[in-house]
Amino acid sequence: MGQRLAPVLAIAYMSKIEKPILDRRPVLYSRYIDDCLIICPTQEEMDICFDILNNRADQIKFTRERPRENWLPFLNIQVQLARGTVRTKWYRKPSCKNILIHYRSAHPIRTKQSVISNMFRVASKVSSDTDLKTESLDIARRIAVSNGYPNRCKGSQRGGHFPPRRIYEQAPVNKVTFCLPFISDEMSRAIRACVTRCDLKEEVMVVEIPPKKPCRQLVRNRLYHILCDTPDCLVCPSNRRGDCMRAGVIYEIRCQACGAEYIGETGRPLRTRIKEHLEGLRKSRTQTPLGMHRVLCHDGNELTISVTVLALETETTARKALEACWIAARDPQINRKEERMTVTRDLAPFLDLCKF
Repeated sequence: MGQRLAPVLAIAYMSKIEKPILDRRPVLYSRYIDDCLIICPTQEEMDICFDILNNRADQIKFTRERPRENWLPFLNIQVQLARGTVRTKWYRKPSCKNILIHYRSAHPIRTKQSVISNMFRVASKVSSDTDLKTESLDIARRIAVSNGYPNRCKGSQRGGHFPPRRIYEQAPVNKVTFCLPFISDEMSRAIRACVTRCDLKEEVMVVEIPPKKPCRQLVRNRLYHILCDTPDCLVCPSNRRGDCMRAGVIYEIRCQACGAEYIGETGRPLRTRIKEHLEGLRKSRTQTPLGMHRVLCHDGNELTISVTVLALETETTARKALEACWIAARDPQINRKEERMTVTRDLAPFLDLCKF
């Protein structure tokens, strides 16, 4: 499992495994991937079906669960068969931690609303009658409260954690996606208001990207899984962080002799681009920024440099725009300012929107 093709292969394989069971026509047979729910008229027939499944392949051995207090768990529901009637209710495994996006987490309010609303919707939909639906919704409400959501309205099916959800029109497929890091709902509303004032509401769709989880920042069992193996590496000389192997980088080169700076970007591994800079510097090639700097400012004398990673961006246009912003902010002496022309060409179709 874990591969995209794995579920398809599992379904195809299980269709062969389950064929003898279907030929026996049990009262009920349901399956999701490798989880099966079987109802047979007698215990003897149930044992026969179980043995058939386990004897179909040596690589697969099934285990079975029996009903507890007349309830049998299957996926996210519990099933009860009483007097020929099937009853169902919402089910949470004992091992489930019931951890949702916390109410105070740095996520858009619509994301939190969708998570909670979907949980209440599932709890209500899988319950077969009113009493079981009330029981399932109580479980969902306790989970929401344990994750910091206010319990304002106990009688509401949605729990009263949010105001009624607005109905948004389906976004057209030709809209331009504008992704930005989520800071706060107020900031997102202000950005959407700017998009509306610019009359771009029908052309631009704003998408907030939540920040990384603190656990991924603080608890990582492979903190230095990319290690640098380059002797005397200029990018990561003191700690083996492996920054020189990163691709999609905005970087800064500083001349140790005079302090002059060069800011550039590359979509290739940073180590490859730095080797090209060092080659131009060593041979004093005037076609290269560092070679020109050595000839004009240091009379061709040898000099040393240091390299710093400023930002990471995999998308080419966004990376070039970030590079131009860094150049405008730092005003590096070695740069030739050609990078700004690239950004100007990329943004030229939108110049009329700037009211210049």
